Amino acid sequence: MNNLIQRAKALILTPKQSWEIIKNEETKIIELFKAYVIPLALIPAVASFIGYGLIGINLGGFGRIALIDWGVSMAVQSFISTLLSVLIISLVIAKLAPKYNCEVSLDKAARLVGYAFTPALVSGVFYIFPSFSIMAMIGALYTLYVLYLGFPIITEVSEAKKSNYMLISILASIGVFILVAIIMSSIFGAMGFGSYANYNFN
Repeated sequence: MNNLIQRAKALILTPKQSWEIIKNEETKIIELFKAYVIPLALIPAVASFIGYGLIGINLGGFGRIALIDWGVSMAVQSFISTLLSVLIISLVIAKLAPKYNCEVSLDKAARLVGYAFTPALVSGVFYIFPSFSIMAMIGALYTLYVLYLGFPIITEVSEAKKSNYMLISILASIGVFILVAIIMSSIFGAMGFGSYANYNFN
């Protein structure tokens, strides 16, 4: 646990130095998920459960709404979306690598993406108070910056091809994240508890 905290802190405060250390590591994707991604993914998941299931949001004339089912839905969506996003974005980066004359294994791509997600996952604690969720969005934007710093270090792509590879990968990352969120929301919405709109508060 201490190693996880120290790594997360370093990636947020000194990301460039952290990437220089990470590039020499050989952590496998399964180990990365078990020891780092899954524990951090629990932060926004648990925060979402508390925020939407126990604390709730202010709906003006309807008062403050908090529903356990809603909290469970938001928590599960957050957790699964995080894991799927890290995995799929890693696959995209690894598959694109040969086009830019570099070798990036799935393990290496997963280290890049999984660790880059750190600010977004840590800032997910703000979901405890849904009205402060904008702070989590700021964390998500900082994640893109951390990814930007780590990209050339981990992939070792040439300077000439760095910009295109990075841009396409970041755009793909944003697209994947949005797509996963939409799919998860649709699935839970079809099940009848995707959001507060599915409930009768009268």
